[in-house]
Amino acid sequence: MSEEETSVCTKEHCLYCFDVLNSYLTGEDIKKPSFPNKKYPLFVTWHLLIRGEEYLRGCIGNFKAMDVHQGLKRYALISALQDSRFDPISEEEFPKLTCAVSLLHDFEEVDDIMDWEVGVHGIWIEFKDIDGEKLTATFLPEVAEEQSIYYFISLFFFIYFILLYLIIKFTYFILLFFNLL
Repeated sequence: MSEEETSVCTKEHCLYCFDVLNSYLTGEDIKKPSFPNKKYPLFVTWHLLIRGEEYLRGCIGNFKAMDVHQGLKRYALISALQDSRFDPISEEEFPKLTCAVSLLHDFEEVDDIMDWEVGVHGIWIEFKDIDGEKLTATFLPEVAEEQSIYYFISLFFFIYFILLYLIIKFTYFILLFFNLL
């Protein structure tokens, strides 16, 4: 079986995201998608291609399964225009963009923190902060592979950022408790 036969994502998913963004930027009509409208959790990632190097330009998605047609239409724009790490993508940048679509499937719980493979599995961690608020963090399957990160390093940074967040929240709580704020 070829990779295309076993892959959930197709080129048409990415082309549809380009069509949606182009429609937003230029006012042109969106073509009706030709791929099946199955339900998946999904993410849309935009990169800017400069001299052969890709630079992240936006990546947002949702773990709730949704119709792919509507989900891609929504998250193609949200990731292009509302990723708080970046300015909205402009019409001038459009010809230099690349797009990746992640349709997530086959979630499984693991008993061993090392039971995952770079480029095959993603990581989704749920935890509660000191206020009891449920938070989540994720690495998509392709993120570690794209960044040439081994899973030990990926896990380290993933856990590091979670702990850093918790330390900041705890420090804030202590300062608040002792009326130092």
